Amino acid sequence: MKKFFLLVLVLFGFAAVGCSDSDDGGNVPAELIGTWDCVKDVTTFEDGYEWVYEYDKGEAYVVFTYEYMTMYDDEDLMSGQSCEYKIKNDKLYIGGIEWCKIEKLTAKDMVWLFEEDDEDYDSMLQRCYFRKR
Repeated sequence: MKKFFLLVLVLFGFAAVGCSDSDDGGNVPAELIGTWDCVKDVTTFEDGYEWVYEYDKGEAYVVFTYEYMTMYDDEDLMSGQSCEYKIKNDKLYIGGIEWCKIEKLTAKDMVWLFEEDDEDYDSMLQRCYFRKR
């Protein structure tokens, strides 16, 4: 099974195509700025099955500035692409597309929440846990 972060980077690449000059920006919390190591992904399916992937230090990470975010993964060719983003109502938007909910953001910890509810697949919740360097 491929790692979730690889999927995120591929989707990030598609969203990056839509990147343009910022419109209304949104508010960027100061705690967000910096480098965030991906610690683990936890996917919970509606049948209760849980899949956990723990990352090695430096294997996958995200860098936020006040204008851009850049995702890095040592196994992905799209790694290192930067894109404008905005935060609005605790949601992260990349290239104008709602990406995920920022479920938790402190000076040292961040959790992204992805909710999938597709009629062709089981519903699932995916949380990506990050730790600030």
